[in-house]
Amino acid sequence: MKNFSYKDIARLAHVSISTVSRFYNGGYVS
Repeated sequence: MKNFSYKDIARLAHVSISTVSRFYNGGYVS
């Protein structure tokens, strides 16, 4: 399985890059 970048994940999940970054940094999405 290839590594996905924040942009790939954001596009696939239809969310913003900041949301993905927050998620990976242990933050919570309201």
